[in-house]
Amino acid sequence: MGNWRIVLFGFYMLGQCTMGQALEGIRFQHKDWELACDNIGTCRMAGYGSSEGEESFPVSLYIERKAGNEALIGLARIEEIRL
Repeated sequence: MGNWRIVLFGFYMLGQCTMGQALEGIRFQHKDWELACDNIGTCRMAGYGSSEGEESFPVSLYIERKAGNEALIGLARIEEIRL
């Protein structure tokens, strides 16, 4: 499964976790991606890049959506800088 499919699935789950029903919280993990939604409807998805090899440039992606119909999606990209 391509990484873009994991990201699309994550966005789908972010939307599902904020519907109007009571939530128990869920957690899903696949390869370098992790999705977690808590019992109040806030969902977080994170993807981690590989840090193996001399030529690799590891990067992490963090997406968060709080509960609510009009909640905004927060996005953060974290890069490792070698000194």
